[in-house]
Amino acid sequence: MDALTSNLSAIAEWAYPSPSKRAYLDLLNLGLFFLPLLLHTISIHLLLRHHKSPFANALRAGVLLPLNIIFSIRAGLGCILPSLSLGPNPSAKEGGVSYFMYTVGGERTEGGFQHFHVAMGVYSAYSIMRALEWGLASRPPRLSPALLDLVRQQRAREQGVATHNKTGNGKTTKNGDVDVPPTFLPRYIPGTTRRLEYDLLSNMRGIGWEWGIPYLPSHPPILHPTPHSSEAKSLQTRRGEMIASRFKYGLLFFLLSDVVDSILKEQAIFGPRANVGGPVSLGGVATEAIRYEEQPIYLQWALTLLAGLIIPISMNGTFNLLSALSLLPAHLFPHSEWVWQRSYGDPSGWAAPLFQFPHAPKDLRTLWGRDWHALFRRPFLCVAYQPVNETLKAVGLGVSVAEKEHGTNGKKSHQNGNGEKKVSEGIWRGTPGKMVRRALSVLSVFLVSGLMHEAGQLALARTPAERDPWRFFGRGEPILVYYPPSSMGALRLAYVDTGGRAVLFFLMQGVGCVFEDAVERMFASKGKGRTGVSKVAVRLLTWCWVAVWIFGWGHYVGKAWFRMGIAQGVISFRATGALAHIIMQNLSRA
Repeated sequence: MDALTSNLSAIAEWAYPSPSKRAYLDLLNLGLFFLPLLLHTISIHLLLRHHKSPFANALRAGVLLPLNIIFSIRAGLGCILPSLSLGPNPSAKEGGVSYFMYTVGGERTEGGFQHFHVAMGVYSAYSIMRALEWGLASRPPRLSPALLDLVRQQRAREQGVATHNKTGNGKTTKNGDVDVPPTFLPRYIPGTTRRLEYDLLSNMRGIGWEWGIPYLPSHPPILHPTPHSSEAKSLQTRRGEMIASRFKYGLLFFLLSDVVDSILKEQAIFGPRANVGGPVSLGGVATEAIRYEEQPIYLQWALTLLAGLIIPISMNGTFNLLSALSLLPAHLFPHSEWVWQRSYGDPSGWAAPLFQFPHAPKDLRTLWGRDWHALFRRPFLCVAYQPVNETLKAVGLGVSVAEKEHGTNGKKSHQNGNGEKKVSEGIWRGTPGKMVRRALSVLSVFLVSGLMHEAGQLALARTPAERDPWRFFGRGEPILVYYPPSSMGALRLAYVDTGGRAVLFFLMQGVGCVFEDAVERMFASKGKGRTGVSKVAVRLLTWCWVAVWIFGWGHYVGKAWFRMGIAQGVISFRATGALAHIIMQNLSRA
């Protein structure tokens, strides 16, 4: 027993070491970093192709799942990137302006790669959720109806069968029948050589799957059209327009990211710490990063705003350029079946934007539900929403007698002999119970999202106190943060950080979404168009509400993130910052 305990302790320490024992991400550890992806692929294959095999199911749940959890923790939380010292630019003269990733003004910066460490921590938690999803699933996911129609078209093309005049169940009625059951899973995505296993692994938004976001009506999935046909010309036009648009907006978003990053590192605005960073040195903290406590209140809010904007801006830029580059080979060789099969020539998978308008969201539910959480849709459903919802259903919360007896899911009403609806089921089983069940299910998603981002903060850790796993629950070792010393040298406590700030932030975003649901129901019960408030006023009020709610709680969580150097990594070239300094220097000499 002692040997087993000792071995388990050694495994836990290897997967989640103290700050001084983390390994640098060299070639060997880089292989371990990507090992969970291989284990995921094996689990997905067993789920898709052998889900009826008891041995395969036992292998998924009993062997691959624990291995994946261990290696996922190690990948994101057991390794770090070495601190990066940049600048001054060796080609710059004394007092000259540095550029690109070098610092501006001749000073030196310690990058620390803290922004990458956050991503590594989130990757670790995300990988664990996907391991749970694929390791514990009882049946494989289904393809979307649109993609199943594409399977039918491909079979009909191969068999020389007409694909029009379909019946409701997808059968054709001319020159033969092509029937594909809803549970059918082909080996490859129709018309390509991309295996379904790889698509499930990389397709975070689930486009083409029953659980994912739908295809845009203007961009349905298609097979490779006949060369020189009108369909091929139309596809080439649409694809060319999308490539041009995505390149344009990708470069624009990266320019905006460069501007925001340059402002975040501008010492003239945020003081001498703004370009210092918070490097991860094994065993301790070499330098401190920006601290909220040293900034006036308006600059604290500015820091929160800038840090909040740079994330969706950078992700949008990456998505736009990636989609353009993925579509480019098929656009350059539009008649090549070989290129089509091995690339992403069909624009339908890229047509849906990553974020609609992150700077002006319609409401909290749109921002988090449709945009941000769409990237984590499936694991959040499997790990949080569905288990909580089904558990509450099992105890009868929001489940009427009609649903319980007939399994109607609310689609049929329970009626008496006169055809009239029976009286209300009460608070527990009636509409209030359904609202509470939905609210708790939604909050569970935001709780898991908070834990995932808290893992990102643990990856930032530079000291044992910042590494305490109890910080997930806000019960970590207290870290005392003080205001700058007064003129008399006295110190005043600013706040005590025990962790859990990311969890609280996302939980409160869930509370905001539940509040929006309640307000919408209240106004809907009064009838549409009776509020007497103009659409412009409602839009402005909604925007103010979203901004205050997000940045108000973001201000709370940002203190710890900035203290640990998340904003001081080498995120961009800072070319705009260098240009601004060149202009200012020339003006000062004039």
